[in-house]
Amino acid sequence: MRVFEKIFALKIFLYYAGTNEIFQ
Repeated sequence: MRVFEKIFALKIFLYYAGTNEIFQ
């Protein structure tokens, strides 16, 4: 994967992890 794709995937992962923390 290109670096941009890795950063994009990481941002999405952190975004969903953050929303899960808030709603639990």
